Amino acid sequence: MRARAGGAAVIALALAVSPACEIVRPLDLHPDVVALAALLVAGEREARMLAVHPHRTPDRTPPLVAATLRGPGWEVGFRYALKLEACTLADLGHPATCLAAYLPEPVRPGREYGIRGTAPLGPFTGEATVPRAPLLLEPQASVTTPLPQGPSIVVPMRFRTDSDIGTLLAEVTDVFVSVPGGGEEEIPASHLGSFPQRLEGAETDTITLVHDGRPLRFALQLLGIGRNYTNFLGKAGLDPVPRPWPSFGIEGEGAYGYFDGATPSRISRIVLR
Repeated sequence: MRARAGGAAVIALALAVSPACEIVRPLDLHPDVVALAALLVAGEREARMLAVHPHRTPDRTPPLVAATLRGPGWEVGFRYALKLEACTLADLGHPATCLAAYLPEPVRPGREYGIRGTAPLGPFTGEATVPRAPLLLEPQASVTTPLPQGPSIVVPMRFRTDSDIGTLLAEVTDVFVSVPGGGEEEIPASHLGSFPQRLEGAETDTITLVHDGRPLRFALQLLGIGRNYTNFLGKAGLDPVPRPWPSFGIEGEGAYGYFDGATPSRISRIVLR
């Protein structure tokens, strides 16, 4: 992934934004109910939290949420409001806000973090442990290979993950293609397919990219997300959510959603020509 603060958080929050609205218990139709999505990304010094009023129309007021994040020996508040696209790339269809907290140190894998705050209907709390990094074994850190014939590129992957990772995503960024006359131009990763892609294999899987035959290069990276997030996605949309509810890392009065951690792997830079 390109080194930009919160990039991995946007990926995960965007994937979970619709379930964040659907997970609210069907009996809790109060307009002040808040759906929360908070993800800590290892190596980053910014935390972001998406807050949505799932039972309000888009023209209504966004949620008023006050929250603090607790780390090893420190506590900071979510004191800054960002543009909504900093938290999600999806069209929510409900009033929402994106809050940020700047941390005194980078988020660390294997560490436990806590969150507490208040929403319109009452307090909420949560805990999450940031998972250890997925190990990307193949492709290597730098790969140059002939451009295959046909409209697709299949990239085999081999990896290892610890049990604290529940969801493994493959992300493609920094895509450059050759242009007539020499040189390159950057194109969106969406031109190559739908990313991020969820990997289902235990130790091996593939991703498939579409292309127009031009030489190209791109960066490939894995993102391992914890089990609170995975449990949340697994129950989203069920009506009602069956008991006993699994842990989503966050709970409170009139506030539902998830709090979890994510850790990226090393980057593999692939050139096809």
